[in-house]
Amino acid sequence: SVPRGMEDTAAEQPAAAAAAAEAVAGGRRAAMDDGAGFLRDTAANRAALTKDVRAAIGAAASLIRSEVAMSDSEMGLLTKMNNAAAKKYGGFAVTMEKSATAMRALKGDYDALKPFTAKVDEIEAAVAALEKTVLQLDEQSKQLDSKFRRLDKMLRQQQWGPAPMPAGAPASEVQSYIV
Repeated sequence: SVPRGMEDTAAEQPAAAAAAAEAVAGGRRAAMDDGAGFLRDTAANRAALTKDVRAAIGAAASLIRSEVAMSDSEMGLLTKMNNAAAKKYGGFAVTMEKSATAMRALKGDYDALKPFTAKVDEIEAAVAALEKTVLQLDEQSKQLDSKFRRLDKMLRQQQWGPAPMPAGAPASEVQSYIV
């Protein structure tokens, strides 16, 4: 989470500040100690203490500056990521709106064609019934034709006897004359 180029600075700042403060304070403690663990109140001790406090405050300020710089860099990166995500999701929203509009138009077309599809279904049912009727009529006409031929043949034989064959008629005509 440390911005590029600041890795070394960020890692070194806290350690350097702590080490500087400890070195300064540790070296001066021995010279300023009165033996009972208290500092002697002298101008040199006050000056050293002021110097130590300034060094510690400087190190803390440096640490705070590096933390702020890292936070600022992270915020910039997050802003870029948020903008990219917003742009991508904005594109999704446009695509979804176009899809929804197309679906509404398609539903409208379907609703407009619904009465016609019902008519087509009715016509299809009527055609199926008509085909069935045509098949029945065809079968009945074949049966009637067969009955008619048998009756005609029977009537010819009973009433007039066998049909006279014309003299010199070819065999094909004889066959058609008999039927």
